[in-house]
Amino acid sequence: MCKFWNKKGCNHHFPELNHRQKAIMSVKGFFVSKSACFLIGSLIIATGFAYLVQTNGTAAKGYQMKDMQNKIASLQEDNKKMNLEYVQLQSMSNVLAQANTLNLVPSDNMEIINVNNSAVAFNN
Repeated sequence: MCKFWNKKGCNHHFPELNHRQKAIMSVKGFFVSKSACFLIGSLIIATGFAYLVQTNGTAAKGYQMKDMQNKIASLQEDNKKMNLEYVQLQSMSNVLAQANTLNLVPSDNMEIINVNNSAVAFNN
């Protein structure tokens, strides 16, 4: 008869497997200890805190990006309005209307003289 027959949890048919069970029991004993529970609990809390910090930072960056996109859209709209105003101010009708207020006089007698195949304006 086997010497392990009366031990609970022992394999009395294959005693060489008892070493494996001892190793498993020592690992289980480590994780049941208070220091291991404290270590695992503190790791879980630290990981949760790091996750919250990272999530909060990502959300803040998202809001900043959305704000910048809104500013870009607003500036693009202002740019379109200013370009339209620029074109309107340089139109011929506006220039003619401003000529009277600036006391500009239209030129009448202009001659074009061709010198060496280039055009030159000459006022009499």
